[in-house]
Amino acid sequence: MHRIATAALLLSPLLFAAGCTHASPVASIPETDHVENPALSGPVDVVRDEQGIPHIYAGSIEDASFVEGYLMGEDRLVEADLARHSAEGTLAEIGGDLSPSLIDSDILMRMHHMKKTAEDEFTALKASTDPSAQLLVRSLGKFAAGMNAYVADLKSGRYTLPG
Repeated sequence: MHRIATAALLLSPLLFAAGCTHASPVASIPETDHVENPALSGPVDVVRDEQGIPHIYAGSIEDASFVEGYLMGEDRLVEADLARHSAEGTLAEIGGDLSPSLIDSDILMRMHHMKKTAEDEFTALKASTDPSAQLLVRSLGKFAAGMNAYVADLKSGRYTLPG
């Protein structure tokens, strides 16, 4: 139950933004994007504040999660991929020639079984009958689908990378 509560805590800003019905603190800032995708059940608006932080307004947590994943891909795809490689203990596969010390880092991460632990915890979460656990599973799936949708848009040429 503690893991579910921790995951819910991590999603609480998302839950607040998705269910917000009062005047938005960023209402004076113009909408920066209106997201449309077949994976969404309704319209989703994104407002970026003065610091570029996206505020997501959606009719459901699942839709907000999808858009959050999409924006994560748009804003932090490389960072997310490096974090994944770090947790899996596979950073040396992509940067070992630049920094041989990454092998030591990979060994340490593999000793902690981060990937297996995460997979086991997600399997347990999926098996739970707790409604909040099921909401979290759906939200995480939608988040991943959103990131994958951004990658697909990038591959299709809809966006180009700087450089």
